Amino acid sequence: MRDAVRGEAPLAIPAEDAFRVARLLELALASSRERRTLAVEL
Repeated sequence: MRDAVRGEAPLAIPAEDAFRVARLLELALASSRERRTLAVEL
């Protein structure tokens, strides 16, 4: 992690993967709040 922040190594997890996880968490919360199934479009 340190080396990636310094620009000396690649990120362990691509930014696109982090975005997908965040989006899935948002959809899970919304689905629970609305008490319905939501479509996943990544």
